[in-house]
Amino acid sequence: MTSEFEIIKRYFSDSSGDAVLGVGDDGAILNSDSSREMVVTMDTLVCDRHFTKDADAVSIGFKSLAVNLSDLAAMGARPRHILLSITLPSVHEAWISRFRDGVKVLLDRYSVGLVGGDTTKGSTLSISVTAIGDVVRGTAIRRDNMSIGDDLWVSGIVGLGAIGLLVERELLDVDPTVKRDFLDRLHRPMPRVELGQALSGVASAAIDVSDGLVADALHLANSSEMALEIEFDKIPVHHTLSTKKYEAMVQDCILGGGDDYELLFSAPREMSRVIQNIATQCDLALTRIGKAVPGRGVTILDQGISLTRNFKKDLIILTNVTEVTIKRQVFSNLDMLLAFGFGIGLIRPGPGTWGTILVFPIHYVWLSFFSIPSLLIFWFVLLLVGVRICETTGSKLGVPDHSGIVIDEMVAFGLVLAILPNVIWLQIVSFLIFRVFDIWKPMGIARVDAQVKGGFGVMLDDLLAALYTIIVSLGLFQLSVHFGWYRS
Repeated sequence: MTSEFEIIKRYFSDSSGDAVLGVGDDGAILNSDSSREMVVTMDTLVCDRHFTKDADAVSIGFKSLAVNLSDLAAMGARPRHILLSITLPSVHEAWISRFRDGVKVLLDRYSVGLVGGDTTKGSTLSISVTAIGDVVRGTAIRRDNMSIGDDLWVSGIVGLGAIGLLVERELLDVDPTVKRDFLDRLHRPMPRVELGQALSGVASAAIDVSDGLVADALHLANSSEMALEIEFDKIPVHHTLSTKKYEAMVQDCILGGGDDYELLFSAPREMSRVIQNIATQCDLALTRIGKAVPGRGVTILDQGISLTRNFKKDLIILTNVTEVTIKRQVFSNLDMLLAFGFGIGLIRPGPGTWGTILVFPIHYVWLSFFSIPSLLIFWFVLLLVGVRICETTGSKLGVPDHSGIVIDEMVAFGLVLAILPNVIWLQIVSFLIFRVFDIWKPMGIARVDAQVKGGFGVMLDDLLAALYTIIVSLGLFQLSVHFGWYRS
C-alpha cells in the first residue's frame, strides 16, 4: 500500500512556487515583504456534504482550490501559496492523480505554490485548503467599509450554481445546448482573482457569492451596519432564464442559491466609470443591482415594490432550492413516495413525529385482517426496502438523511408496536418514549447517527431508538403488572 509520504512526494511536492522551502519539511518558509499584508483563508469540502462520492476527481480538486481563491479575490488579494490537507477513506492512485490535476489547473493559472499540508486516512473523504495571499498594506477590501449611498454591484451571472445542482439531480430541465454552463459553474467555478485585484482602491466592501446572493448581501449589510436594497430585475441571469426569472424555483436559485463564486461589492457612485473600465479590462460583465441605505437587512425590490420579506438578523436563506421541487418529485417517484411516508414527510413542523403517528392506523388495520407474525414480516421487509430507498432518495436530494424521510421512523416504531403487548396505554407511552430517543438521541444513538452512513445509517439510529423503547416499555409494563396497576 502506498504510504502517506510517497503520496505527498509523488503528487504534491513539485508545485511549491516561489517559497524558500516548500513541501517535505516540518514547515514551509515563505518570502516576506514588509510593504504588504498577508491574507489567509481556509475552507473544507466534505463528501456527501459538498460533493457526491461519485463526483469527478478533477472537479473536486479544482473546486477545493477555487472556493479558497474566491475568498482571496473578495479581499483584493494576490494568491501566493496554499496548504492542502486531505483525508482519504482508501488510497486509489488514479483518483489522487486526477484530483491533483484539478488542483494544478488553478495553481498554474495563478502561479500559486503548494507549500505544505497533510494526508491521512479516515472514514470520510474531506479536503481542507488554506490559501495565503497578500495585498499592499492597508488596501485589503473588507466587508465593513460600505457607506450609505454606495452602489451595489455583482460580477458575471447569478444563479448558475444552484440551477446546476437542480439540473444534475434531474429536478430541472434546461436546453441541452447550455447545460454545460450550469454544471461547470457548480463543479468548476472560476474564482474572480483578476477582478478582485482590480477592485482594490475602487470597491468599498466586497464578498464572494458562495452562500447565495441574499445571504451574502446580508453579511455585507451586517458588517457595515446598514441595509441593502436590491432590484430584482437588474440581477444578471443566464439568457435562457430571462423569461423564467419570476418562476418560484428559478427565483429561489437566483436569490437563495449558492456556489456562484461571483463577487458582490459596493462602491461610491462616482466610481461607476472606473468599474465599467474594469469590466472591459477583465472581459467580465459587472452589473449595478442595488444600493446601501439606512437600516438593517436586505430587501429585494421589483419596480419599487418589495418582492420578498425583509431579510433581518440571521434569517438569510430563501427556500432551499431542492425544497422548491420536492413536492412534485415525491409524488412522481415511487422510492421518494415511500421514503416520505406517502407524503407525510412533507408536513411541517415535525415530519418524523407525523410519520410515527401514521404507524398507529397501519398497525390496527393490519391486525383487523392478519396476525402479529405477518405484521412483523411486513415491517422487516419494509426495513430491507427502506435501506435502499433511503439511499436513493438521499442521493437524489443531496442530503443523506433529509428531514422529510420518515420511513425510518415508521419501520422502527412499527416493530415496537408489533413486539410490545397490544395494550393501548402502553402503546401511547411507547410512542412518547420513542420520540424522546429519536429526537434527543441519547445512549450512543447520536454516535451511530453520525458515524454510520448511507441508507443503512439512516435506518440504524431509529432501530436503536426502537430497541431502547422496547426495553423501557417492557420494564414499565412489568412494573404495572407487579404492582397491580394493570390486569389483562
